[in-house]
Amino acid sequence: MTAEAPAKRIQWSHEDVRKALVAEAVTGSSERASDLTGVPPSTIRDWKLYQHHELYEKIREEVLPQVGKQLAHEANDAIRLSIQNVRTTAEKLATKLEQEDVSATDLSTIGRNSAVQGSVLNDKIVGPNLGRPTAVIEHRSVHAFINEHKQFVIDADVVDEDSTTDPSADELTSESDTANARAQLQAAG
Repeated sequence: MTAEAPAKRIQWSHEDVRKALVAEAVTGSSERASDLTGVPPSTIRDWKLYQHHELYEKIREEVLPQVGKQLAHEANDAIRLSIQNVRTTAEKLATKLEQEDVSATDLSTIGRNSAVQGSVLNDKIVGPNLGRPTAVIEHRSVHAFINEHKQFVIDADVVDEDSTTDPSADELTSESDTANARAQLQAAG
């Protein structure tokens, strides 16, 4: 029985580590980063999670905003192309309708889809990566909300515990008010 020699451990340079972690941060996948760098995926995961976690987080803070901006620029190009498609489709629609070669529904569907595509790219990719929010959210403290709405707060000590009806309903208890209400209902009906 012969003993097998232990597997030779590869010594990776700091530059190899950095390249692999940048590739992982950009692609979001250890497998894809491995394909790009030649470092095994399990090694990249170990570096990311344990051995070089601080370096990985620093790389993410540096690289991801740049990647986001690059994606936003590419999405802007796609939006321009989408707008051009809408213009071209509108021109074709006008020509085809004059010649009656194609249905208006087909070309209008193409135009609508191109416009929607451009809008989605703008709202979901370009805006957020250029610092524009997809929704405006107001953040207020509970105290600010209560102070602003004090007029609507009911003091529990003032409300009669037995009172289960609307206070304005007590005003219609007189016979004359009831008679007036009936007369108005009959006149309306």
